[in-house]
Amino acid sequence: MNHQLVIRIFRPVPGALVAVLVALLVSCGFQASNTIARSDLGPVSRSDLDEFILALDEPSRSPSQGEDPAVWRRGLLEKLLIEKALIGEIEASQVEVDPAWMDQVRGEALIRAFEDQFIEPEIVIDEEELRNYYDSHPEEFGHPEQIRLRHIFKRLPRGASASEKARVRAEMEEMLGRIREGAHFGDLARQYSDSETAPLNGLIGRLSRGALDPSLEDIVWGLAEGDVSEVVPTPVGFHIFFLEDRLDVYHMEFKEARGRLLRKMQAEERERALRDSMADLLAESGAEYHPERIDSTDPDEVLFELGDSVVTVATLQAYAGRVPFYQLRKVPPAEWLDTACRNRLFVWKAEQLELGQSTGFKESLEAVVRRSRLVEAYASKMREKVDRLEADGVIEQHWDQHYLRFQSPKLYHLHLVLKAFEDLEKNYDAFEMLEAARAEILSGKRRFSDVAEAISDDFSAISGGDVGWVRLDSFGQWSGPRANSAVRALQPGEISEPVLVEYYDESRLRYRREGYILVKVEEIRDPEIRPYEEVRVPVREAYAKQHQQELEQALIQEILGSIDAEIFEEQL
Repeated sequence: MNHQLVIRIFRPVPGALVAVLVALLVSCGFQASNTIARSDLGPVSRSDLDEFILALDEPSRSPSQGEDPAVWRRGLLEKLLIEKALIGEIEASQVEVDPAWMDQVRGEALIRAFEDQFIEPEIVIDEEELRNYYDSHPEEFGHPEQIRLRHIFKRLPRGASASEKARVRAEMEEMLGRIREGAHFGDLARQYSDSETAPLNGLIGRLSRGALDPSLEDIVWGLAEGDVSEVVPTPVGFHIFFLEDRLDVYHMEFKEARGRLLRKMQAEERERALRDSMADLLAESGAEYHPERIDSTDPDEVLFELGDSVVTVATLQAYAGRVPFYQLRKVPPAEWLDTACRNRLFVWKAEQLELGQSTGFKESLEAVVRRSRLVEAYASKMREKVDRLEADGVIEQHWDQHYLRFQSPKLYHLHLVLKAFEDLEKNYDAFEMLEAARAEILSGKRRFSDVAEAISDDFSAISGGDVGWVRLDSFGQWSGPRANSAVRALQPGEISEPVLVEYYDESRLRYRREGYILVKVEEIRDPEIRPYEEVRVPVREAYAKQHQQELEQALIQEILGSIDAEIFEEQL
């Protein structure tokens, strides 16, 4: 950080006083060779700064590549001075720590202490294990030959007659002729295909052998790059395939794969150790744990109980109600419940073992509390600075210039039915099951909510598939581009065709396909321009983020000025 140095002009000191002043300064620890800064709070020595640096996380203990070491040390010296100033203010304020917050921090520290003693030692992966796994799972480290495939699909009505089949086939033959005469395959797919891939110009994606129905494998893999198939009949309709390109076999060498593999195996070993510890502690503690009650509609139903620690269905519902759609599917309620109960067991065992009584634990806890209070004290000063800017009209002016950024997002109230591939004989069974269900819903034989409760594999089944109001970007993070495009095209009251749920798994260099979904759009809430009073908090946050560097530099100078700090550059 390049902050202006405080320059001081001293009047000449009579020679007779020099010896006395030097002796006094030395007795205070202010030595020209060792003191690198001073303030109203006292001198700061080079060893003080070195101790401060050693207490940092390891990556922060040295300058980043290309960073000037002198500038880096000055920045840390400023942080040390600011920390001293904030600690002084915290101590002077005599504000008591919130007991509930302190209990939470102590609980988290006990969990870490238990895991450090009983979980981390279990996570040992040697080189031989890494090599054996790598050699026995070649499919995870690269990909076999793959194709990039597009298609146009025309669906047959259920129970189609011979004449209807002939009519649809004739349409597809006519379309094939247009393609061979030079029509753009993607344009035709987008305009005429009945598949959920239509918005993606018919793109199915990258496929390895075995991904398609066996009746289609030889046809598709027999195409040359750039070839278009004949019209291909299937039980549900007709396809035209376009093999866009072929991807050669790719294999990652052990040296390249080692880091990723080590992280994967450590995560698996950690999960095993956590699971085993939880099972042991459930038996030892006599705690009640009832994950099978997770679908109960009684909010008072007990899912976990150990002494005064109780988790009910209401606790779980509170979690599900406060996290966004995507986060809820990354950590679904069953997984959250498992983690929450395991942590309660770890705290119980740590208390039994008196892990919280050790000197090391107490020092660690004090450091966490101290750091948290420092962070909050700094944040409080930043809020005060933004308060002053808001009082001067700066924040509202920022809203005037950028109000469109703060309009309410477009929201969709959705119901969904998910049919996962797990436990199905063929992936296509999921499609056919949802297609049949959709037909029954559209005919009035069944309600969407009844179908969701009966067959959906999503945890929203308990509420009839209702996932509430969601943003499409959040929905798309979970469902993938096909489902996102399908929902975007729906009007309120409409139900999508069965749509594939997929996402790209970077760890395995391939798409993972989870199942098919039906989505019903109940309502759409369009964006609205919101008045400043409604959005002042996010506007303040956005302004602070956009002007972070200049605000922090100004705040640093204010804090350093408040303690009359002086830095001796030549001593750094």
